[in-house]
Parts: sequence; C-alpha cells; structure tokens
Amino acid sequence: MINDIDKLYLPAEFIARHDVALDRWRAHGSGGGIGHFPALNLTGNPVPISALNISAFRHLDVSSEAREGALNTRVFRSSGTSAQGKSRSGFSAAGLDAYRLAITSGFSQVLRQYGANPKMRGISLIPSSADWPDSSLAAMVEWLGEKAPVAYLTIPEEASKEAKFLNDFRRLLNSSDSPFWIFGTAFHFVPLIDRGLLPALPEGSLVFYTGGTKGRVRDVGEAWLIESLAKGFKISPRQIISEYGMSELASAAYTLPRPERPLRFQENVVPFVVDGLKHAQNGDAQARGVAPLAMTASRSGTGLLGVFDFNRIDIPAPIITEDVVRLAADGTFELLGRAHTAPLKGCSLLADGGGHGGAKTTHRHAMPTRRTDKTPVQQIAHRFVLEVVQAFVKSEEAFDSMARAIESKKAAQIALSDLLVSISKVAQSRDAWARCLVSSGVQAAGSRLLFIPPNTHPLGLVYPLTIALTAGCAASIRLTREQNHSESFICRLTRRLRAVGIQVELLPPEFRLGENQRTAESSSNLIWDAVVIFGDDSTIAEIRSSVPKSTRIIGHGEAIAISVVDHQNLDKNLPKIFCDTFSLMQRGCMSSRLLGVIVPPKTTASDLADEVQKAVQQQWWSAWGEALPARHQAGMLLRSLDQPNMRWTGRGMPMVQVAINEDPATFGPQIKVCPIAAGTPLMTTLARWQKAWPQIKLVTAPPELDGLTGLSGVDLRPLGRANQPTWDGLHFGQPIFQPS
Repeated sequence: MINDIDKLYLPAEFIARHDVALDRWRAHGSGGGIGHFPALNLTGNPVPISALNISAFRHLDVSSEAREGALNTRVFRSSGTSAQGKSRSGFSAAGLDAYRLAITSGFSQVLRQYGANPKMRGISLIPSSADWPDSSLAAMVEWLGEKAPVAYLTIPEEASKEAKFLNDFRRLLNSSDSPFWIFGTAFHFVPLIDRGLLPALPEGSLVFYTGGTKGRVRDVGEAWLIESLAKGFKISPRQIISEYGMSELASAAYTLPRPERPLRFQENVVPFVVDGLKHAQNGDAQARGVAPLAMTASRSGTGLLGVFDFNRIDIPAPIITEDVVRLAADGTFELLGRAHTAPLKGCSLLADGGGHGGAKTTHRHAMPTRRTDKTPVQQIAHRFVLEVVQAFVKSEEAFDSMARAIESKKAAQIALSDLLVSISKVAQSRDAWARCLVSSGVQAAGSRLLFIPPNTHPLGLVYPLTIALTAGCAASIRLTREQNHSESFICRLTRRLRAVGIQVELLPPEFRLGENQRTAESSSNLIWDAVVIFGDDSTIAEIRSSVPKSTRIIGHGEAIAISVVDHQNLDKNLPKIFCDTFSLMQRGCMSSRLLGVIVPPKTTASDLADEVQKAVQQQWWSAWGEALPARHQAGMLLRSLDQPNMRWTGRGMPMVQVAINEDPATFGPQIKVCPIAAGTPLMTTLARWQKAWPQIKLVTAPPELDGLTGLSGVDLRPLGRANQPTWDGLHFGQPIFQPS
C-alpha cells in the first residue's frame, strides 16, 4: 500500500517498472528530458527521471509502447475538443483489472468517509458504455454497478418528456427507503437545474459531479452548481461531492467532508506540483536559458499537478497534467484552473469563460428589454472620471492586482505603462477627450449599460468604462471568476470610483441575463439599455439570435494582432517583438500572434524558424527576464513537446513555430513565424493575410519598413507599441458603442 513517499520519493517497485519502460519510451523522443519525455527532479532525489506530459497521449501511441505486449484490451479516449485533440489511453488486461479494482475500492472508501453504506445503490446520468464506448467515465460507473445496483436515467431533450422523466426519477427514489448516490457531469446537471427536474432525495443520499460543461451548456461556477444541487435535491451542500479524474490515470480524487472542500486522491496515488526549472549552477542568465537541467517538483505548493499513479500499472512514470493546483503537505489540493499555456482562440474574449475548461455560455433565457423609465443621473464633470482612472493605474494596488491577474510583474509593469500612454494622450487635451466621447457613439446621460468584460485580462474594460462613466451612463459589470475577489483590478478600481461618488454596480460571475432579477448590491430590477460584450464572434452571434430584437447588443468579436520586421533587423527588433507578443502574456487581443519576416530569396520557413530560435535563445533572458512564474515556464516546455513544426529554444523560453498557411492564433507562449519574400509589396501580403484571416485587425512594424499605408479595418502601430491604442473613441476603427 503506497500512500506516502518521503525524501526518497521512488520506492523500489516503482524504479523497477520505470527502468523497464524507459528505453522504449525514449525511442520516440530524443531522451535526456528533451522530446516527449521531460526530465523531472524531485526533492530529495538527486537523479532526474523521465516524466510523461499528459499532452503526449494526444499525439503518441504512448500506451502501446509502455511495456511488453499491446495495451489494447480496452482503449479510452478523452473528451477533448477538436483544438486540443483526444488522447488515447490503452490498458492491458492486467492494467484494466487494476484500474477496476482501484476505482471500486476508492469509491467505497469515499462512501465510508461520508458515513454511507459501501453497498449504497446508485443512479447514473452518465450513459452506459454502449452509448459512450470510448469513455472511461462510463466504464467507471459500470464497474461501480458490479458492487451495487445502478439505474440509468436519460435526460430528455424534448420538453414534452420532462414530466415522464421526473416521474420516473421519483418512482426510482421511492422504490426504497434507503439513500442513493447520483453520478453525473456538470453538463448533465445544469439543464436539470434550469428545467426544475431535481426531486428531493432520501435522507443520507450523496451527489457526485465531475468535469465542466465543455461548451455543451452554459458555463457555471462551482459554488453556483453546489448551491443549486443542494436546493434542488433538498440536501446539504456537504452531501455534494466533486470527482476529479482523467482517462490517462487509473485513479480519482474526491472532495473530502471538510468545510474547505479539498480534493484528495485515493490510496496508491501520490500527487506533486511542478513548480520550477533546475538551471545551471553558475546562475548565469544565459546559461539558465540555454542549458537547464530539468523541471523541479515539490510535495506541496502551487504549480502544475503531477501524479504518481501506482494503480496505473501500464504506465510506470509520473504524469504531469495541465491543471494548476494548490497542494497541501497532507496530499489534499485545490484546483485553481487550467495552465496558462492552455490554447487561446482568436481574441480569447469569451463572454463567460474562466473556470475549469473555459466553456462558453449558451443563453437559454431572454435578456431584459429596454428601459422606458430612465432615472436621471448627474452629469459627471469633464475629465473627472479620467483623472480617477489615471491615478489608479499609476498606483501600487493597480500594479499588485494586475501582476496577480496575469502572473508576471514584468508584464504587469509594461501593460500598465502602455495603458498610461493611451490615457495621457487624451488626458492632456480637453478637445481630444471631447472628440473621443463623440466618436465613441456613447449613449446619452442616464442610460444604463451592462458590461461583460473579457476574461483574459482586466485592462480591456478600462477604456469603454471610462468613456461611459464620463458621459453620465450608469454602469453594471458582470465580473469574471478571476475578477470576483476584493483585491482584483476591477474591484479595486470600482472602490476608487465609489469613493468619489461614482457608482458602478458589480454582478457576480453566476449572474445570468434573464434569470436574476436582483443582486446583493441592488434592490431594483436589473434592466439595461444595452449590453456591451467582449467575446468571440460565435458567442456574440449566439446571443443576438436568442434575445428579443429590441435588446441592443454592442458586441466586439475576435481580433488578432501580427508583427512584421525585416530579416536584417531581426536581432535589433527582437526586444520590441517580445514586448508586443508577451506584454499581456498573449492573453489580450493586441498580443501579436504571428511574426512576418521579410527574407532574402530562397529562404525557407524552416531556415527562418531556426534563425528566430537562435535569436530567442540569445536575447530572451536579457530582454525579458523571468517574466513568467516558474510553473508557467514548465508549462511552456510541456506544451511545446508535442506541437508540430516547433523549435525548442530552451526551458522557460517561448517556442518558435513555423506557420505557413496556418491560423495565426497561438497555443500559449510561443512565437509563430512566417516568411515574406523580399521584393513583394508588403501591403499586398498583408491584404492576402487579412483575406485569409479577417480577424487580423492590428499590425505593428518598425519605422524602417516603408509602404505601410492604410489597410481597411486594420490599425497600424509602431513595433513595440501593440498595447498602446489611441483613445479616440474607436476600437479597431469602429465606434466602441456603435460597432457595425
């Protein structure tokens, strides 16, 4: 029984299995921690071992090479999206038996922890393996059914079948006086909550939920889900248990019955966190960038979750996930979300992202109609709001909250400096600010606006909010989950405004248009003249199609920025390229996604990628420093290992990737390069790219590049100033409050 590993970390039985498999695995990579299997240094273990990054399951047939004999007795696939790919996890006959035993014994242990009978009957909202043949979750529920009866319920799609479903549900519960456990995913439970299809459960029943909504239904927060399930099932929140697992493992973690609701894996599983990189001992920045030794891991702290799953006998290696956790010394952990290197889509300004998985919102309810009884709001003095905002952006609390939001002090410093440049251009001129207000198309004083800000970073809201408040509009902000705490950037800015009498209403992340009539901050009905939303194009279109035509939606969709330089000046301009690409850590729509380089004839994309790779190696640490937290540097390494056409520049640095006829959006910190043949008119190339990718709305270039004139719908800015937009009332050429 393995439930703890001290300083040694690796018991003999693990080392034996690990050594047998290592040679086979390294045949697919270049070994030594480079390639698909990074080296991992564990506290107290002087010799690095090979770890397995979980993304390798998406690109390699890892399981069939893990040990002698094909692992095709049972193959499970993850529920990944098309962008991420579905992983393939194979099990041998012995491995499958170990998996089944681990799941059933672990589940029984959880039932005992909650004072329940291990033979308690179950109800599954998860389909059987006949319907979900590749799902490890479906197999898990079937294995549980081997120990005690499990009944399956199918959620009705048609409203006409809801009454029968609820009657069947109640009849099943009334068939015995004994309690039940119910197992479902979040996307199974949310529609039942919305449609009022949760009957009261017998005393002592337990509810298990797992996973996110994954875009299938509207995304919800965990607190909202727990509260709604408890209310609907008429049970205590303590009886609602979260399950955390994945098809690549053979074990699961469950919520412990404690007030803080930590997760803990079952026996024979040892979690750790990847929290840094082990660099060259001489401490030289250049050496640390080019010649690091390994990733480092600890038994407690915050970082990427790693797992020694000794129940996964077919995979004798630690697996590093893409989830960020806060791990306690006793092995319990809090799930904080996805790694910073998770894929971005276009502008990544999802209307209701955040949370684990970043699922989009599906709006099922009509939004409020227009107000007809506008309450007069006192006209705010010219520049007064602007001065408050400007003073806040200069403050230490703004820097502190921004650094926390994007997890980089250097990036926060540059981002706020860029914002101050944009503010100062209008703050110094009364006429410029007046023209900005007029050009923005902002509504008259007294109008009520609801802002749904981007979830990627907090600065995107400052510009439109300042204009709206200066014009005398009443503003409400639906907070993202990342901003829903008292020390967040938006909450601190709101306190500054309220201190001088400017009211801004904050709505919680769980707020849904058309569902909530009141909030804790307001006793009046929440009805707005317009909703200002920053989201991807499909989200905005979905909202427009589902609300009354009288509801005014001001939507700003996807935007992609690119940079262009000349081959001869690549080294000189690389610090500015870093600034454009990483000043918001690639989390904003003005972060460059593609680097176009004008190259001599016959230069291939591969040659160019190699040259950029070399330049990054030479300049990254001196130009940018340790801008990313250690765990994100490790995440950059893991993300790069299985990407096609990727150049490995060194641990803790961005990757360089060839980009020919590919979408310019990136997958976490990397530099995507594309050659531009010398002699080709630059505007011709840019026009061709914009035709292929209409989301391109910003181009940065150095002054030595001539021929950059106006391009319809595209902002042209100096290289290094991608995040210094002019506050002129426009957003990529369109009025902020009256976009086409």
